[in-house]
Amino acid sequence: DFLDRTQRDMGDLIKQMDEVRIEVTDMRQIVQHVPHPAFQRGGMGRHCDRGRHH
Repeated sequence: DFLDRTQRDMGDLIKQMDEVRIEVTDMRQIVQHVPHPAFQRGGMGRHCDRGRHH
């Protein structure tokens, strides 16, 4: 009984992880298409500035 319940919980966990992975993939695609101000202010923006100066 305990093993059965554990396997069922694991199935739910795996299902949730799959959904989260799908959300993360969507976020990555959105970030690629839409330049985010926060990202530009961060390391990526600084990297671009350094490239422009040289």
